[in-house]
Amino acid sequence: MNVVIDSLSRSGTTLLSSIMNTREEITATRGMFMECLSLVGWDIDWPNGLAKHSKFFDNKINYNTPIKLKLINKLPRVIKNKILLSFRKKNELIFDIDKFFDLKNYYKHNQDQNIDPEELIKLIRKQKKLNFFHPENFYEEIKKKQKTKILCLRWNQSLCYYNIWKNRGHKWIFVKRDPIASAISREKIFQVSLDESLKWYKNYSNLISGIKDDENFLIVKIENLQNKNELNKLKNFLKLKNDIQINNLIGTDNKRYKPETSDLKSRFEGPIYDKFELEILNKYKKKDIYKLYKDKLSIELSSDYLWKEYFV
Repeated sequence: MNVVIDSLSRSGTTLLSSIMNTREEITATRGMFMECLSLVGWDIDWPNGLAKHSKFFDNKINYNTPIKLKLINKLPRVIKNKILLSFRKKNELIFDIDKFFDLKNYYKHNQDQNIDPEELIKLIRKQKKLNFFHPENFYEEIKKKQKTKILCLRWNQSLCYYNIWKNRGHKWIFVKRDPIASAISREKIFQVSLDESLKWYKNYSNLISGIKDDENFLIVKIENLQNKNELNKLKNFLKLKNDIQINNLIGTDNKRYKPETSDLKSRFEGPIYDKFELEILNKYKKKDIYKLYKDKLSIELSSDYLWKEYFV
């Protein structure tokens, strides 16, 4: 089984990935091998492009990199980007294998402890030599190396890729967090304005409205992970035998879990908690900025089926 853990940034996908990674039968990794960003043109304006896309992909993907793409990659960036965007507008979904195996983020976020680096490089070289590459084959190789049954991939702002993923028989988890708190955190870390966050919330709500009842799609409310019912819902969705634990968590760097809180100068250098802490998620609730942002967001989200519970 392969599972995407997706949401808008600052919503708890790292926490849920760490909960998954703590289990022996699951390999959970963050931000690597992101198929949708390997499609020509989509990486140029990520995350906005994927978060706001009004329709799902329904085209076939060309996994064989055409010669013209290799030539385009040699052009100056400005010219190259214009050409790549023209491909996207024509709905030509061309897969760039080099982008798929770009490991900069993998090492940047210290994820290389999850899968042995030397073994990973060998595996990538082997896959690149194949006459026909498909991500599915690579995922199966990863699970064999890790001796796990489930691979969880954390892909933020990628919901428009859902149909392609589902049609392969895989599952998708959307992590829902208080939109007020996540908007504050997103602005502090990524300088995403409140207006932009609002657009993302509305677009995700629009996309999810058509798939929320699919058997391969699950909404997990991150604040509810202390609740036995929420954990059982996740357990049943993944067809796990044993209960899901929220203590003694192991991050995707294979070290004890550290919350990436927005209060730190570097969100990767926080204290070790290694367990689910609800107060960290709710830390903004007593601050003036929370009330201010709540009043602004409530104008459009208080009646939205996906977000209205946070504005009661």
